[in-house]
Amino acid sequence: MKIIEVENLQKKYSNFLLDIKNLTINEGTVVGILGNNQAGKTTFIKCLLGTIKNYKGTVNLNIDYQDIGIVLDNVFFPDTLKPQDIALIMQDIYNNWDQTLYNNYLQKYFLTNKKIKTLKIDEKKKLEIIVALAHHPKLLVIDDITTLMDSRTRREIIELLLEYLKNKKNTLIISTHNPLDLEHLIDRIIILDKGKIIFDEDYVNSNYATLECKEEILLKLNKEDIISLQKNRDTYQVLIKNKHKYLELKENKINLEDLIVLITKGASK
Repeated sequence: MKIIEVENLQKKYSNFLLDIKNLTINEGTVVGILGNNQAGKTTFIKCLLGTIKNYKGTVNLNIDYQDIGIVLDNVFFPDTLKPQDIALIMQDIYNNWDQTLYNNYLQKYFLTNKKIKTLKIDEKKKLEIIVALAHHPKLLVIDDITTLMDSRTRREIIELLLEYLKNKKNTLIISTHNPLDLEHLIDRIIILDKGKIIFDEDYVNSNYATLECKEEILLKLNKEDIISLQKNRDTYQVLIKNKHKYLELKENKINLEDLIVLITKGASK
């Protein structure tokens, strides 16, 4: 099932243009929307969710808004509320609000009786994710939230997301410019740069690596496996996928952060 369909999406600001030609996201996929600051990730997320209206093109969410969980960056609940105050509000909004699940999460992460104003930033974000999960969303959208968190909090958030993804029909879209903690979650990578998609690939089975080789080796590589290449003085530096095809070659394994840097660097040339 196609849960999101985007066609000819454009959102223009005075010094920035988001320009997404065509994009489809299927049910049960974990999509990482990646890129540097000012790449257009948040604008894209807001267009998907309808919080930005005056754009060109079409965005179709083939899902009821009752089934969408949302966690946006720099958006917190009012400081005077407690978690149970939030529950009272959410019960009136979401038909599938699960108070038992919500209480269990609050107890697990020691958030039960604290006022919002007493929480640290990472605790507030945990609470927002818990609220988003407590109505059993089929689509969970998270915008760049791990920047200021310590390693323990990031691990706890990953645990929450892994639990959510036990239902193979659930869909997760998560945007970030700091992707290292998400490598083992993501099925598909979409990299934005200057408002455009410069990379859109399956990540799980791609086995990315870099090779430094001479031209005779370069010519033996499958063109479809070459993502980018850079010519040095007498060799080529090649970014490839499906490295398992080239076990006889000396390759350097790269992580997701390196992948973004190499692809973005190549796109800027």
